[in-house]
Amino acid sequence: MIEGLSASIGADRTATAALTRIVQRLGPRWFVLRNAHVPNGIALLQPRWAMSLLRGPMTRNELKRAREAYARPQDFAAAPPSRKNL
Repeated sequence: MIEGLSASIGADRTATAALTRIVQRLGPRWFVLRNAHVPNGIALLQPRWAMSLLRGPMTRNELKRAREAYARPQDFAAAPPSRKNL
């Protein structure tokens, strides 16, 4: 990623080292992007909200149900679906 950003802004070794330090020190939900409206071409972005579609760890009851569902044979896997001729 650093090489790609450095190449896109035409950075020399010193600028690449500075960019590396910036990326290493980034906190959660901070992003580095290339911005044509900024003099050095690099901008930091922290969005107001970060959305995650992962809801978190499973509870003990959910794990138990998942194990039970995995252990029993699946009814729909026994017979393949029928195909109609078109």
